[in-house]
Amino acid sequence: MLETPDFELATSPLASRPVWATLWQARRRLLGSTLAGLLLGLILAFVLPERYTATVRLLPELHAAEAINWQPFRELAESFNIDLDAHTPVEAIRPDLYPDILESVPFALSVLHQRAGLRSGDSLTLYQLLNQSGHVWPGQAWPDLFSSRASMAKLPLPAQTPLRLSTEQRELVQDTQKAITAELDVKSGIMTISAQMPDPEVAAQVVQFAANYLQTYVRQYRSQKARDDEAFLANQLANAQKQMIQLDKQRLNQQDQTRFFSLPSAALPNRRLDEQYRLAELLYHDLAREYAKARIRVQTVTPVFKILEPAQVPDRRSWPARKWIVLTGAMSGLVLAIVVLLARYAFRF
Repeated sequence: MLETPDFELATSPLASRPVWATLWQARRRLLGSTLAGLLLGLILAFVLPERYTATVRLLPELHAAEAINWQPFRELAESFNIDLDAHTPVEAIRPDLYPDILESVPFALSVLHQRAGLRSGDSLTLYQLLNQSGHVWPGQAWPDLFSSRASMAKLPLPAQTPLRLSTEQRELVQDTQKAITAELDVKSGIMTISAQMPDPEVAAQVVQFAANYLQTYVRQYRSQKARDDEAFLANQLANAQKQMIQLDKQRLNQQDQTRFFSLPSAALPNRRLDEQYRLAELLYHDLAREYAKARIRVQTVTPVFKILEPAQVPDRRSWPARKWIVLTGAMSGLVLAIVVLLARYAFRF
């Protein structure tokens, strides 16, 4: 009865040898599987379209109010009837919200309508460049070889009205949002904007456009109220100047007409015109001072962006990493073959 298990194990070719001996016996099969994985990795590495990444590093202005904590001094200031809230300016857009601006649909539509010069010398809009079949974005598993967006309707321009996007247009916008990323380092305050495009020239131009778009958006948002006040005061100043000149002409004409009369009743219109002219002159000078303050206010509230690292045309592709793809394919073929052999060894089949 004890000889039966030995006879059964002896009849199994895998069980009669240890694991390493089984693997050595199947070394040709392992080598063939490794070469097959290597070949598939080579094909995939050269099928995937190339992508180039350009980067811009910005240092946005942080207001002093953000760096100082006024809470410990608030009670002391209130005892002297000083309101720190009234004298402390508030940041209109926090720098940690800047990346959200570049993730918005209006920005994606704006950048898709921008023309860019290719490395070959041609000039295309980003919409035309990305509206080609076979494009692959980072994170996409396989090229979209069977979809073509050539028949897609023209993308709408960003507007305040509700946007109507088709399914293909929405996918293109989402792909653009994934290709252009922005990150803010909270500790250092440095913002990094990156763009991954199929052409190195386009990548540098797109990331530069993203940096300019962000600066323009924030500056307009922060200084819009001050600019509106400046425009209003400029209009009022022009009207006050026109009224002052008109009253001055009336006053001089009235003085010319009554210069030969010495009666008190003849001097009454002159006194009234002189008083009106004096009030108009005071109004003009007050508006001129307020207008000068408004212009200074516009300059004060306009944020400053310091470019730490400008956009550069990349000379090497950032994706796909062909060496790692080939190595991964070879290792995958080898591991798959080993797993199959070990499964056969464990389950005796």
